[in-house]
Amino acid sequence: MFSASSCSSTINQPPRAEVLEGTDVNLTCDHPTLSTSDYIHWYKILASQQPEFLVSGYSHIAENGPNKMIFAEDRKSNNLVMQNVRLEQSTLYICASMDTMLQANLNPVLKTMDAQAEV
Repeated sequence: MFSASSCSSTINQPPRAEVLEGTDVNLTCDHPTLSTSDYIHWYKILASQQPEFLVSGYSHIAENGPNKMIFAEDRKSNNLVMQNVRLEQSTLYICASMDTMLQANLNPVLKTMDAQAEV
């Protein structure tokens, strides 16, 4: 599980999600100590590249093009919703708040599978 923390926020994500190509996936991000003023940001990280911004939001539903983030009613977690996932989308996805996004030392790992994509 990826975990980042600082003085005010803790972010937790499961280490992986396995889905069949062409299906939908919800990537979970738990943030039980998120302050009421913090936004959550989703990025994807491709090998040897800078993080690519996907979507950010504060509550309810946030969208940026095909990227959609849905918050739990209590605002303690959210899901990045990806539809019709393709194998080429297999990479590292990270969820961050403003005070955790620059603190993680991440080493992306890409893994391909025959009929499944590790997202």
